[in-house]
Amino acid sequence: MNMMTQLTVSDAHLSDWDTRASVRTQAVRKLDTKEGYPFSPDLVPYLGHALVRERGEQVKREILAHKFYDFSRFTVELETIAVVPVSLSIGRNELPFEFSTEAALGGLKIAVDEAHHALQASLTLSEMVEAIGVMPLAHKPEHRFFTTLRHQKHDRSTREKALLDLQAVCVSETLITGALRKVPTDNQVMRTVREVTLDHARDEAKHHAYYSEVVREFWYKLSVAEQDFFGPKFAKWIAAFIDPDPVTQAHWLIACGFETQIAIQIVNETLEDLNSVQLRKNSAKPTISLLKRYGILDHAATADSLHEAGLI
Repeated sequence: MNMMTQLTVSDAHLSDWDTRASVRTQAVRKLDTKEGYPFSPDLVPYLGHALVRERGEQVKREILAHKFYDFSRFTVELETIAVVPVSLSIGRNELPFEFSTEAALGGLKIAVDEAHHALQASLTLSEMVEAIGVMPLAHKPEHRFFTTLRHQKHDRSTREKALLDLQAVCVSETLITGALRKVPTDNQVMRTVREVTLDHARDEAKHHAYYSEVVREFWYKLSVAEQDFFGPKFAKWIAAFIDPDPVTQAHWLIACGFETQIAIQIVNETLEDLNSVQLRKNSAKPTISLLKRYGILDHAATADSLHEAGLI
């Protein structure tokens, strides 16, 4: 197999980058906290739990502040630890597959976008802390996405590590999170948070299209043996990205004054009440549809792993 086979990814999705990308068109936004919640209440199901409702509006706002902090921190981590480095590697043609000049320039544009998103998320988080006086968790557990990536790369070859990074980023960029769909149109949320999230969502729509093509090209440049190795990893990346983190969510409640056992009870009871199987399938749908469209689900090991994970 030619390790430097060129990937014919189009930059057409980013052709209007100069006039449409938020980093090119939108000044850094400043937080306005005159009205609204820090985040969408609909994205924190346990706000409806009786033990939470009885604590009143102030505790609800504090919990939503922690949700916002978690979303912002993960945005910073995902962009700076995963997406920017991979996109820069595409731009510098440092991956096992060679990208066309057009595709490489697309990678550099995305790296700029994502660094901007990380900066904006970090600035807005700092402004939120100062404005509302709710402190973020001092020690946040490592997100499952990064734990999974670290474990999967352990003791692998240099080539495999680079392609695992690429595959993980492809999944993160082709999934469409509930926050990016919900927050921009939720009038319960502070205006600035809605605007920042909308800026991010508009850019991510372009990135989704670009990395969708990368998925297709990546898959069909792999050998049969490599497809057998990388195919089942799709299920791992999707699950690591979309599955809830009950430990972190319980810590939000503890920070808001709930006893540890009560916090765990609230989170567990809420998760039990949700139709978690259908929620996971709905969250995974953008990437699963992509895999189906490109015939990747015809690969038995890939399809089997997604079935076993409850994602299809």
